[in-house]
Amino acid sequence: MTLSSSPLGPSAIISLLLCSCGGSDPDRPNALGHGVFIEETRATTEIAVELLFQEQARVVIHENANAPVSVGHIRPIASEFTDLRELPSLLMTPPSEVQITIPTGSSSRALQLHANFGIDSKSCEANPKGQEHLIGFEVFLNGDRVLRDSIRLRGPYIQKVNWIDIVDKNGAPFVLSAGDDLTLRTHVVSTPPMDWLATEDDLPKVGFGRLQLREHVEAPIELASEGLPNILLVVMDTLRADRTSLGGNSALTTPFLDGLAKEGTSYGQARATSSWTWPSTASLLTGRLPAGHGVQESGSSYMHGEIDTIAEIMQRRGLATGGFVGNRLVSSNFNFDQGFQTFFDPQANEFVAGSEIVPIAKRWISDHKDERFFAYVHLIEPHHPYRPRPESLAALPHDEPVGYQHRNLHQSWVELWLESNDGVSDRPLLHASLPAEDLAWIQASYNQVVHTGDMYLGDLLQHLEDEGLRENTLIIFTADHGEEFYDHGYSNHGQSLYPELTHVPLVFNGPGIPVGIAVDEPVSNRLIFDYLRDVAIGDAGKGAPIERPGAPVFFSTHRGNWNGVPMTEVLGVQHDGWVLHFAPEGTPWGSDPEMVHEGGVMRLYELASDPLQHTDVSLANLEKTAVLKDLLLKRLAASAKLRPSMSGLDAGDGTNEMLQDVGYL
Repeated sequence: MTLSSSPLGPSAIISLLLCSCGGSDPDRPNALGHGVFIEETRATTEIAVELLFQEQARVVIHENANAPVSVGHIRPIASEFTDLRELPSLLMTPPSEVQITIPTGSSSRALQLHANFGIDSKSCEANPKGQEHLIGFEVFLNGDRVLRDSIRLRGPYIQKVNWIDIVDKNGAPFVLSAGDDLTLRTHVVSTPPMDWLATEDDLPKVGFGRLQLREHVEAPIELASEGLPNILLVVMDTLRADRTSLGGNSALTTPFLDGLAKEGTSYGQARATSSWTWPSTASLLTGRLPAGHGVQESGSSYMHGEIDTIAEIMQRRGLATGGFVGNRLVSSNFNFDQGFQTFFDPQANEFVAGSEIVPIAKRWISDHKDERFFAYVHLIEPHHPYRPRPESLAALPHDEPVGYQHRNLHQSWVELWLESNDGVSDRPLLHASLPAEDLAWIQASYNQVVHTGDMYLGDLLQHLEDEGLRENTLIIFTADHGEEFYDHGYSNHGQSLYPELTHVPLVFNGPGIPVGIAVDEPVSNRLIFDYLRDVAIGDAGKGAPIERPGAPVFFSTHRGNWNGVPMTEVLGVQHDGWVLHFAPEGTPWGSDPEMVHEGGVMRLYELASDPLQHTDVSLANLEKTAVLKDLLLKRLAASAKLRPSMSGLDAGDGTNEMLQDVGYL
């Protein structure tokens, strides 16, 4: 756990980061507009340069013959009870030396080096017991050594230390400017022979993490008003639209969301950009499609620091920014905290319930009620495992079936798939395997946790009322994705792009929002970003927050299950009453998954006759299929041009373990 000084005190599983990690154009002027600013300023931090991915600025002076310098991950401490802290790193197995020249044009201001060094905890098992070694680390600025330190290895064990920050003797980051040379060096301080370094498989993962240049700027502090409101963005994880009472659920699962929509504007056909957390949440924070921000799978889970986030835009404007997250995937380790001056995220290998997140968010709101703020609250309640509040059990009672087996939903699907698949259809014959009363129980349990999540939304709304903030606070509610209960033969999420996974609620309420408006046009919830960018400078207008009638909506997943083949990229577009699903490397059912079908495989659905998308009509509509495929590929190609390079970065052990634990692997 990482914890900086805070009046809130320590927590066993939550970290407080009082410095933000932002990605922006540092030479971009602030558009301050006509707001009311006080004389005080606030110190803000943004990432100006990601040195880790500046290959053209990096020169390898020398490297270990068995392990070339590369980009990867290091996790110094591997424990579910500690700060995960698996970071993208420059891997430099000793002896290695690298020189990095700070790119010209990085910034006209001085930049602070935010970096650290460490050894991966699982990489030293081949070291024979009894041998002790020191791994040395050195840092030079323009030829002058500014740091020399070491970490001890003894036998197969590593000295139990977390990352060690690269700072001066006073604990301050080093300051660099464009054109400066930064030299990093690793070496072995050892008396016994290090024969265990002879083979590539035995080499320890040693290196430097983060390697960011951050710019510190004093931003004005703005006051909230009706025209320049506070902003509360609430994202509820794993919430499918049709299980809200707003979206047609016969059970009263979301009374507070219903009330929010009644007094605001709702979108009944909103779509997420993906069917699982990482890509979809990154889209909400950046406004980009997954192809544009690059957070698409375990090997690209890091959000590049040079991409502007909505939090960075807010803090440049003068708003206080706070993020409060219950999903461990939305972590500072993966750079999701950039632009947030305060950021709470799970640092142990588990989710954090609203019972812990919401009180912290409320206290932060109270602390910033006298200035304009942007608060992002990411609730986890509808995500398995289900933990409903007693009030939700009482409001939506349902008897557990006799003999019901309490199994992880994803594992249940795997077992059912193996038991019942007929080898011909693209989904298992669940009617023959899953008792109806069991499925009803699973869905009733989901209703209960949706109700619990809605209660936490109600807690936040009531707190705004109690603090006298509701009148000047814009509230946006949405979800990152939905959840499948065998609608198309699967459970969990991430495996397809069907509406149970991509159709999400979207509601706006507050100053400038039309009252009692329900929009039925399909829209992408990533467009929240564009609206909030306008709200930040008071240029949002008085109409519907999102107005793009007839525009196509795009979504994708790199974790698709296509015709029984897992981990398949699936792309989708909805336009003009049709939906296309396209697997570029998909194969027909029953064929060899290693034999890629030329041109990929597609499915087409006509929404007027098949709104739940069960009947593929692509063969009967070849022209429409071709038009939508062309539209999809052109849009994704344009988005991909925006994505910064993160060459060489793959998933680390900790990332893969976490994904496996929550059912993504």
